[in-house]
Amino acid sequence: MTGTTEHHAPHPHIGGRTAALRALTAWRGAAPGAPRVVVLTGGSGSGRSRLLTGFLMLCEPEYRKRLPLDEMDPSTVPPDLPARPYRPPRG
Repeated sequence: MTGTTEHHAPHPHIGGRTAALRALTAWRGAAPGAPRVVVLTGGSGSGRSRLLTGFLMLCEPEYRKRLPLDEMDPSTVPPDLPARPYRPPRG
């Protein structure tokens, strides 16, 4: 993959954050047993909340239906996975 998105539509709500979306998509699709924590850093006003909100839109099954997924770069669209089960801490 060349890293360009010239033939794909950008995410309709967050635009050109392709590299960050690819990283989050790879994290979401990681194999079982992979770390389930991701750290998102950036300065004040850098768009962390907007990026995460846009990514979560792609993870939510009902919201996904309203997005033009077939027009978007496939490497920025996380797999349609069920939510991971919550396991309360032991103790």
